[in-house]
Amino acid sequence: MLDDKLYVRTIAGMKRVDALWHRLDPRLLDPLALDSHSTIGVPGVIDAIAAGNVVIANAPGAGLLEAPAFAAFLPQLAKVLIGEALKLPNIATWWCGQDAERDHVGANLESLLVAPAFGVAPLGLPDGKATLGAALNPDERAALLDDMTRRPQDYVGQEIVRLSTMPVVAEDALTPRPFTLRVFAARDGEGRWIVLPGGFARIGEHPDLRAAVMGEGMWSADVCVHGPDPVAPVSLLPSDDTTQLRRNPGTLPSRVADNLFWLGRYLERGEALLGLLRVLLGHSISADTGAALAADTVARLTRMIVASGAAPEPKGLKRADLTQLARTALEDEGEWYSVRAINRQARLIGEVSRERLSADMIRLLDAPFPQRGVLLDKAGSLQRRYSALNGLASEHMTRTDAWRFHDIGRRIERALSAIRFIRTFGGPDATADDLSTLLDLMDSQISYRQRYLTGMARVPVLDLVTLDPNNPRALAFQVAAISAHLNSLPVLSDDGLAEAQQAQAREIAALLVTANATRLSDAMLGDLEFRLTNLSGAVARRYFLHGAEPLRAAGLVLA
Repeated sequence: MLDDKLYVRTIAGMKRVDALWHRLDPRLLDPLALDSHSTIGVPGVIDAIAAGNVVIANAPGAGLLEAPAFAAFLPQLAKVLIGEALKLPNIATWWCGQDAERDHVGANLESLLVAPAFGVAPLGLPDGKATLGAALNPDERAALLDDMTRRPQDYVGQEIVRLSTMPVVAEDALTPRPFTLRVFAARDGEGRWIVLPGGFARIGEHPDLRAAVMGEGMWSADVCVHGPDPVAPVSLLPSDDTTQLRRNPGTLPSRVADNLFWLGRYLERGEALLGLLRVLLGHSISADTGAALAADTVARLTRMIVASGAAPEPKGLKRADLTQLARTALEDEGEWYSVRAINRQARLIGEVSRERLSADMIRLLDAPFPQRGVLLDKAGSLQRRYSALNGLASEHMTRTDAWRFHDIGRRIERALSAIRFIRTFGGPDATADDLSTLLDLMDSQISYRQRYLTGMARVPVLDLVTLDPNNPRALAFQVAAISAHLNSLPVLSDDGLAEAQQAQAREIAALLVTANATRLSDAMLGDLEFRLTNLSGAVARRYFLHGAEPLRAAGLVLA
């Protein structure tokens, strides 16, 4: 909100909002003007509406006309506003805010329905539902009349309507059930209203014909209206010559970019943790996979799992201890940051990003956690799911800025995981088991064995997983991809200089391009990890909602 005008922050800067579709509870719409406890409204939006700077469909306050109290005045309103009576009579209603009407409702309570006048439950109707006066016990009746005397404006009385019935199938037989029909109308370009040939039926589950009990166990059905004559086919598809082609996907809101970025990070984080567990399960727990890893290598795997917060420190390195560690890190639903917990976070992001993701991707995110088989079977099922999600992102998402943020998130998380793997298993004292584990975690085992036939050697392993620009799992590959994405994203300045996030990515890429595997040290890897973490923060500050960069650098204009 700026100068009573509404904006949305996008990755290309602030964009003016001219119209809104109101879907929130109106009380939550503006915490400054309405409910101050709202955390999902837009502060100042009511001022923007009042100033005429934004048009809002379904304007706040329009729902007041649906209050039962207004039903008492509909017949007279129709005559005043449109000069004729209602086409269909409404349910006879008496608003108790008028003396004569209040006395009428009190005197005829046994034959009327009593309801809240404005939707808020008054003291005499604590459940907030419309109630048959005849169904009240003496105490409830006395409480209702007492509160109606104190605050008569909170109540309406309505006649008890007996509904028509329709045949429905219940308990293998046709039986009558009461129903109500809601029809829909549309307004054409000339302002004329047309009632559509269809509607929505609410069907009572009980044979009681009174409208008051329709809400008790009702169910619904779509209604189609047809006649004896064929209906000419009508298509809403525009003709070919009226559709303007476009390949610009439009502006990308910062919130959407943020969600897709973290979806990528969570998916890669879950896959990295799963990789540690699969190596641990496959080489050290399962009795059917050949020789076990050396104790030192198993200890390093264990420390990485514990450091990630996925499981507590095991009592020892015995098979039972490792099995319990793996089970907690894989499927714990409580306090530990397990694979299941990471998947749950990814699923939550998917729920608010459905319009940006394919149906197949949503189904995979929503898929239940594997339940069958031993731990290694469950891990394998999850690995196939991660691979499918990665493939859908790579092959099904169009190459828009939305895809770039998703891929940047993946690449940053994969690069950070790679550095941690290399620092743990690629040190100067690395054993053959350590190097083999590193290749497994980096999905580079086949590439190494095709390239080097003489067995495990530290420097070739480090070169392959750290510096090889052609290895899609190598650290250098991730950084190059991140830098390319950032160079393709919108910038705010017009001076042609690199923005902070672009400059940081280029510095990291330069360090890797000029590095040599024989001189890789833990200190250098630690510096790279620090720089990548800062790069992630720079991306967030520049593009996401919690950033505070100006709309455009002062004194510069678009070319």
